[in-house]
Amino acid sequence: MLVLLVPHFVFRPILAELAAQEPPKRIPLSVLQRIDDDAGLSKTGNCELRMAWTTVAVLSGLPGSVENARDFLVSYGRMKYARPLLALLAQNADGGRDVAIAVIRDHASWYHPICGNKLRTDLVRLLELPARSPSDTAELDFAGTSTKDAQAQA
Repeated sequence: MLVLLVPHFVFRPILAELAAQEPPKRIPLSVLQRIDDDAGLSKTGNCELRMAWTTVAVLSGLPGSVENARDFLVSYGRMKYARPLLALLAQNADGGRDVAIAVIRDHASWYHPICGNKLRTDLVRLLELPARSPSDTAELDFAGTSTKDAQAQA
């Protein structure tokens, strides 16, 4: 079997174009899995490339892509990557919503305070929960009520 070694910079514009398509084209999962197996895009240390690959993989429904997105979110704390990827997960019906909620619930304090607050606010908006003031979103328990409301009911 002939294996071609393709430099990672070749994949970036291709992945960006695939992710930007409206609606995204479905690429056969076998093709995506083969690309990942051969090029190791889900494990690359290149953040730009990994972000582009993770976006395409989640949009295409590649098995394991939601977990890969979770690993990426808790490894790289830049808002540039976290906000779009969290939004993508929150809109994903294949367990992505639960992963997005868990990442913010368990790791929001790991992010820079501005990024953590933005991610909380974005997630509340994306999950279509009742609008709350910024101070209330910090105490949101992701069931639609704040912890203050839950304590008042108890």
